[in-house]
Amino acid sequence: MHFLINLFLPFLLISSAIAEENLERDQKEVFENQMVTSLLTNDYPLFIERGSKTFKDAITPDLFTQISALISNEMKDGYKLTFLNPITKFECTVYLSKIKAVHSSTERLIQL
Repeated sequence: MHFLINLFLPFLLISSAIAEENLERDQKEVFENQMVTSLLTNDYPLFIERGSKTFKDAITPDLFTQISALISNEMKDGYKLTFLNPITKFECTVYLSKIKAVHSSTERLIQL
């Protein structure tokens, strides 16, 4: 399963390209919340709603379901989403967030 997470996370980075370039930080936070919500609720249509064709083709329903099951299980008792400062990676602005399970030490970094 860790292989799938490592495979899946780069596609979250690609999602920065599917968000409109001129979105304000508040709108990006709404977008991030939508993506996290879709992962936690196994809502594939919501997850790919703003995605490009390339993004939608890369994140198959089966892959999404496997990752969603893992993350939603870890975060089932609640989570805290912390928005971090953006960084520049491969000449793109990448917005970073940390999601942490409330009742464990499990943390994940989300890159958009």
